[in-house]
Amino acid sequence: MITKTTKNKTFTYNVCRTARVTRDVRYDGLIFSGSSTTKIYCRPTCPGKPSLEPNNIYFQNRAQAETAGFRPCLRCRPEVAPGDLIRNANTWEVRHALEQIHQGIPPDAAFITRAAKIKGPAGNIPAVFQAAVGTTLRNYWKTFRMGFAKMLLTDTALSIKDVTRAAGFDSTQGMLDALVNLYHRDPLTFRKPLPVHRQPGLKSCALMLAYRPPLDWRTMLDYFRARAIAGIEKVEDEVYERSFSLNGHPGWLSVQDVPSLNAVLLEVHASGLSCLMQVVWRVRRMLDLDADPMALGSFFREDPVLRPVWLRYPGVRVPVGWDAFEFAVRAIVGQVVSISVVTKVMGRISEAFSKDLSLPAPKGIEKVFPGPACLQGANMRPCGLTRNKEAAIAALAQAVVNGTLDLETTTDLDTFIKRCTAFRGIGDWTAQTIAMRGLGYQDAFPAGDLGIVKALSADGQRLKPAHIRIMAERWRPRRAYAAMLLWMMGRK
Repeated sequence: MITKTTKNKTFTYNVCRTARVTRDVRYDGLIFSGSSTTKIYCRPTCPGKPSLEPNNIYFQNRAQAETAGFRPCLRCRPEVAPGDLIRNANTWEVRHALEQIHQGIPPDAAFITRAAKIKGPAGNIPAVFQAAVGTTLRNYWKTFRMGFAKMLLTDTALSIKDVTRAAGFDSTQGMLDALVNLYHRDPLTFRKPLPVHRQPGLKSCALMLAYRPPLDWRTMLDYFRARAIAGIEKVEDEVYERSFSLNGHPGWLSVQDVPSLNAVLLEVHASGLSCLMQVVWRVRRMLDLDADPMALGSFFREDPVLRPVWLRYPGVRVPVGWDAFEFAVRAIVGQVVSISVVTKVMGRISEAFSKDLSLPAPKGIEKVFPGPACLQGANMRPCGLTRNKEAAIAALAQAVVNGTLDLETTTDLDTFIKRCTAFRGIGDWTAQTIAMRGLGYQDAFPAGDLGIVKALSADGQRLKPAHIRIMAERWRPRRAYAAMLLWMMGRK
């Protein structure tokens, strides 16, 4: 909670008040305002008539507001606001907890046990989380799950049973009762489903995923277009499409930008949608939709090297692979070869080892990329891999299968790099690339990358990675964004 006497590290009361009065989209999802008279809380961009300033209380997230007894505004819909907590989490415990919750995993005793296996004792996760986020794990999970259910009930035509399963509730009646208690209204009156191109025999839905502008959609699509794996993904007519398989449900999705709404339109078509929370989380991570351009601008506008390129590309994001294991395979294949060669080899691996999607899908979306169990003992030499790269992929796949390496949850960056580089054939460049592009660590930095070396070298003096790492210290904790800007320096 932010009051006139609160000493908040990020936003003061006056900043919050100005953002609300001016409906500043830069603060969307970063703060929320609650009216003490109506007990309703809103996004700063809410088009409704604001309450008198003495009646306003400001919150850092939705869970804080709801824990304080406020209910979400039905007009501005706080549940669909962009977030920022995961990417900006300053400890691995907070990031791990947020990522688990956003994938639909409740914060029970098993939640803490799983965290302990990642990096030593994790019993302090609840305390660290509450200190950083301002609410308990349980309250955050409750708010997130309720908001997800509300979003599905409003924006999709999914059955109530499908919404119940997708939102992680044990019973339909329990979900409906909880929503009535929060919104003081029959939740079935929320329904205003977005149009979706339905596919026979599949569960289909469309959702708008909000972001804070600007978003450089062209650069994002160029990245995925150049790396699209044949049969798995494609970019066509400003739309990205790909196949997936989650929780035993195969399917495919499409994403396109809707700049007038500061959102991307996500369509999901699958045999079942119990995986919908994971799909939304992966797409948000993949497109870096929770980035904070205002904070990034404040950070890079003061840097003599990166200021000019930031001013040219203020909507830059860090694109992340859909699946961490799939990207890890790409990173190993990509050692000392061009992007086009990597993409061809990935296509061959897919052709040789992928399973058919076997669902109605757009032309060119036909297979699901093979998982670690399929590749741990595969002969990939005919696909164009060297013996060392094949061995590295096999070792990585085996480690994922037997649980000694977890690419689905995150620890601190240094620990992750240490674990990756323990595999023969995986050096610092590969590990940093996997961390940055596979799992979305915003402080990962592949200092030995040729593009980064060229950008920072001058007068024919080629800098060594060790020197570049020292230079990059000033870009912590946003070195992944610095890497993006360095790669874009030579772009026309």
